[in-house]
Amino acid sequence: MMVIYMTQLLKKPKKVLILGQGYVGSRLLACFPDAQSTRRSHFELNRPETWKQNEDLFTSAETVIWTFPAASEETDEELALKFFDRHLYHAQVMIYGTTSAYRVKATHEWIDENSELNLDQVRTRTEENLRKKGACILHLSGIFGPGRLPLNWYLRGLVQFGSSYLNLIHVDDIVAITEKLTHHHEIAGQRINLANGKPKTHLQIVSELKSLGLIAQDFTLPEKEKLDSKRVSNKKLKTLLNLPDSYFTDYP
Repeated sequence: MMVIYMTQLLKKPKKVLILGQGYVGSRLLACFPDAQSTRRSHFELNRPETWKQNEDLFTSAETVIWTFPAASEETDEELALKFFDRHLYHAQVMIYGTTSAYRVKATHEWIDENSELNLDQVRTRTEENLRKKGACILHLSGIFGPGRLPLNWYLRGLVQFGSSYLNLIHVDDIVAITEKLTHHHEIAGQRINLANGKPKTHLQIVSELKSLGLIAQDFTLPEKEKLDSKRVSNKKLKTLLNLPDSYFTDYP
């Protein structure tokens, strides 16, 4: 009986706290049905008076998934560090960042977790300081999924650099990978890229959309490319979680 009890105890799910209920955060709640979460109406990082109101949530959390920017031009970056030191120091903390945090030195360069960061960006600088305190920074590529498809970006004329690469990750893959990472204690203080590992230029994607009949045959994009066009490697993620290339959702 004691063996059964210990097994059940070891399998007890962690107490998860999700900071934010946006596009990804709302889907995380479906993955972690017992998780606690915060809403902007009750908690704002740049309003320390709201920290006290949620202190019980922070204290009880074993894993914290931080889904909104750690800092921005409108947010004091020091607040994020104070918040971590005061309320999250005891937990496993994963913070969603972005692959735009990397400084691109050559057009179409392959970027991995050892690439140079652009610390001129307040968000990137803050995330790096939080990483040094033990947080794991998950650099998200362009997120796609229901209601958020690159096809719509083209139809709305939002893409002007057809020869530039687009790095993507499906929202369902983000959620599934995040869940897997909650079981890895060694991710503390690490930086991990979340990308499907299949970068394509916008021109390539449009060509595939045409072949699928999803966009008009006469649709065109400017063939220009941005100097900071990059390709994001997911090799570290695949190695850590033993994931095959086929695991990741492609687009289109």
